[in-house]
Amino acid sequence: MITTNERQEKLLDQHAALINPSQAREMRDAGLGIIESRREGAYVWDQSGTRYIDCRQETSVFNVGRRNPELIDVLCAALKEYDVGNSLFFSEPRVQLAHRLGELSPGGALRAVAYGVSGGEVNDFALKLSRAITRRPRVIAMDGSYLGSTGFAASASGDARFRQPFEPLIPNITFVEFGDADALEAEMGEDVACVILETVQTWAGVRTPPSHYLQRVRDLCDKNGSLMILDEHETGFGRCGKTFALDIYGPGVVPDIMTLGKALGGGLYPFAAAVYRKEYLKFWEQHPFSHLSTFAGSDLACVIGLSTIDWIHQHRLGSHAEARGAELTRGLQKFAEKYDAVVRSVRACGLLVAIDFANDELGPQMSRDLSQFGVLASCSPVSPSTMFVIPSLVVSSEDIKTILDAFSRALAGNQSLMAPRPIESLQSLMHS
Repeated sequence: MITTNERQEKLLDQHAALINPSQAREMRDAGLGIIESRREGAYVWDQSGTRYIDCRQETSVFNVGRRNPELIDVLCAALKEYDVGNSLFFSEPRVQLAHRLGELSPGGALRAVAYGVSGGEVNDFALKLSRAITRRPRVIAMDGSYLGSTGFAASASGDARFRQPFEPLIPNITFVEFGDADALEAEMGEDVACVILETVQTWAGVRTPPSHYLQRVRDLCDKNGSLMILDEHETGFGRCGKTFALDIYGPGVVPDIMTLGKALGGGLYPFAAAVYRKEYLKFWEQHPFSHLSTFAGSDLACVIGLSTIDWIHQHRLGSHAEARGAELTRGLQKFAEKYDAVVRSVRACGLLVAIDFANDELGPQMSRDLSQFGVLASCSPVSPSTMFVIPSLVVSSEDIKTILDAFSRALAGNQSLMAPRPIESLQSLMHS
């Protein structure tokens, strides 16, 4: 009879043979080659029944927890009436969610909506719309950014490793340093359609903007007649302690387009959206079918999106993320002081946390060690020395203590951390 471990290894081998060999190898090396079985709240179980606190969280998809039972009930009820719907016809859930997203938008000012299935897709839409509205060709994006893997989004992603395998990509994109408003001002010109940036650069290691930076970006765009596009896919819906990270780092700033996703689907349905100024609806008067997406704004997605937003607000997940994030960050900062030869820095925005280790070997090694103590956390595929700790927003104080205990044991109990053993870097994922 085949054992659970043998079944798991066979499935990983099949993944390597059929889907992505480097991913299977790298995740195994980092102790993350598990096969998910049961999923519930802040936890996931592998096929052998071992429970883990999931701090990988697919970068903010599961803000409301894994398999949220109330949202599952909503989806099951919706399936009795709806399917994905016809994207060219009309539906009540689609309009209801558009109203809700407009209400949630900064200052309630972004009252037009375009739906998508992924973050890259709606970032594509935002970039296309900015060119169509301004009739200008050039885009200014940020070094270190990640906006998605689709055409426009990949072209405007600031890490060259996302672009190089597929070049030539879309032209007329200029990159400047995130947080440097003077560098942005120097690049502004009459040909600039938009400036696109993440409120917080997650994949670059949870890089938060300097004080007043977002207001300066807004002012420069206004002066130049360019659109400001803000990506809140990983920071929105309570992750950073407020509805959006913009509420923390740029209160009062209103972008022209904001892109949203990840948590919007409640971890049950792939979903994304762009909210934008209503005056841009004039574009559709002459080009009604110029941007189509078969599954965008499906009836099922919109039902889940509405219920997810309500659940987040009813359960005050933003406040919860702020409190639990403070507990987690305080504990990790103490480790940074105690193990300063290993931990270089800790950066956080609510329950979006990044830890910088001394070298590229330590990130995957810490992932492996933490998994032995019941915590799943992964390092950045573009910087293996940086580890992300991104638990569900339903994580408890006891869960935070368990996470910190796992870090304590991994750091103190494994002397090889001081002289890391060589393993293949996760950077090879970018070239597989």
